[in-house]
Amino acid sequence: MDWHTNAKRIIIPGAIIGGFVPGCKPKAVWHTTEGTFNGLEATYRNTGDIPHFSIGLEHSKRVLWQHAPISQSVSALEHPAGTPDTNRARAYQVEVVEFARNADKWPDELYHYLNLLAKWLNRHAGVPLTTDVAWRHPTRMNGREFLTYTGHCGHVHIPNNHHTDPGTGFHIGKVLKK
Repeated sequence: MDWHTNAKRIIIPGAIIGGFVPGCKPKAVWHTTEGTFNGLEATYRNTGDIPHFSIGLEHSKRVLWQHAPISQSVSALEHPAGTPDTNRARAYQVEVVEFARNADKWPDELYHYLNLLAKWLNRHAGVPLTTDVAWRHPTRMNGREFLTYTGHCGHVHIPNNHHTDPGTGFHIGKVLKK
């Protein structure tokens, strides 16, 4: 199933960048928008950089957008010329509509919805409900490590990127709760 049945489809023309690099293992990459849903769609349209999903709470209700089918690559990661193609490395990208600096204070309800999405990615994209990276003191993977990595990681772990989201307070244990 390429599309989450409970997600609102917000597709940005031209932002889907094609298939995945053969042989890459499935991984989920967690981002934060560093803002709210207000203006988010316009930002995606202006930059052309999109995740597969945007998820958050608005007025205490879950909001889930899907921007591309999970059979296609998206463009939310940096990819400098001459480096491994991080976006095409079977990376299923999720933007949490929140601020990284507040990750340790996000409501349990939000983490519950992140957990449901992680389980959906496990069932439909084969992303294991595991992580093998440090979250409190994160380090970036090198290109080879990222291409062969499988499980959950953050934007902070991605080679040749400069972001630090989803933050050191991100509760990956709540996301991966079985």
